[in-house]
Amino acid sequence: MSKLFFDHLVKLAKLEEKLAALEAADEEVDELRRIVDELVQQKVVEVILSVLHEDHHHTFISRLHLAPADPEILEWLREQVEDIDGQIEAAIGELEEEIIKEMAGDEG
Repeated sequence: MSKLFFDHLVKLAKLEEKLAALEAADEEVDELRRIVDELVQQKVVEVILSVLHEDHHHTFISRLHLAPADPEILEWLREQVEDIDGQIEAAIGELEEEIIKEMAGDEG
């Protein structure tokens, strides 16, 4: 899992519990974690682009591409978007619930 500027906002404790409890090979669980990581990254970018003024999209994408772990990206976003931290956390919480629901559906 690569380090990204928003990592501290991503809390997936319930999902981690579910993944740890799976009766699957380590490789399969690792693959699921990789997929979750990709989904989280996509969701965060989607949320940011949906609330960030279009004039700033290029700047954001460029900064993300050049230095994805740079904490200054989040500082810059906080100047552009009100409560961006909360919006990211809420979107990730919803994503976590969706994934858990899908996992529960697959168990039945």
